[in-house]
Amino acid sequence: MKGRLCIILSILLFPAVATAQTQLTVLGATTIQPIIEAASEAFFAETGIQVMAQGGGSGRGVQAVLAGTADLGMVSRAISEQEQGLLEYRPIAADALAIIVDRGNPLESISREQLIELYRGMDRWTGVESYTRRVTLVNKEVGRATLDLFEDYTGLAHHERASPGAAGSISAGAYDIGANSDSIAVVAGVPGAIAYVSYGSALMGIEAGMPIRILELDGVEPAPETIANGSYPVRRELNLVFLEETEEIAAFLAFLASGTGRQIIVDAGFLPLN
Repeated sequence: MKGRLCIILSILLFPAVATAQTQLTVLGATTIQPIIEAASEAFFAETGIQVMAQGGGSGRGVQAVLAGTADLGMVSRAISEQEQGLLEYRPIAADALAIIVDRGNPLESISREQLIELYRGMDRWTGVESYTRRVTLVNKEVGRATLDLFEDYTGLAHHERASPGAAGSISAGAYDIGANSDSIAVVAGVPGAIAYVSYGSALMGIEAGMPIRILELDGVEPAPETIANGSYPVRRELNLVFLEETEEIAAFLAFLASGTGRQIIVDAGFLPLN
């Protein structure tokens, strides 16, 4: 009886010690999600802090942090001036936009002009007349940072935008998809499909056995060296955003910047940033 009374008193007097379970909720870009998921196990073993990651897009990540429903937001693009006035942020890695096709497509390289023609709705491949499959366009949903990057590079705009871009609008016949992994799965399974995805995600897909290929863009092969030196034409930052750097957030950011964290970033196909 005496021992039971001590336990009850401990719970009443020290409820945080008895019931607390430290956890970080991370939400946003599916591009960054594999990094967070890969880091979570080692970080938990080191600190006892659980990290729970969920996708949904960069825009959703920013909104969740501002609404207080996530501790960290994953944003796979530069942070806007408006967002910088509302949020703290930390760049953790660099990525690139990769153009992928199915392995049976003989195309080796693609230019910005060819991308514009295709995504405006051209349904035949030019320069590879022996490949007779019709073009299937895989696009990104509005709110996805990868779409923003593609629009900035090509001058095209999603057909749901209020106005077309300088180069016109993306064909309404394109299939809008959210996660990079879903885009990769479509290209792998549909001969003639083309998509733009995270370079790191494309590498992970190839390593997993997906029958896709990454094209040269404007004559430059995407690789760690060309992304790092800026010769590859479409590079982006991968950021984590937060309202306030709590002890738990600071510990996780420090872990990602450590040797272990940087290796996790490299293994996921990205370039770690200081």
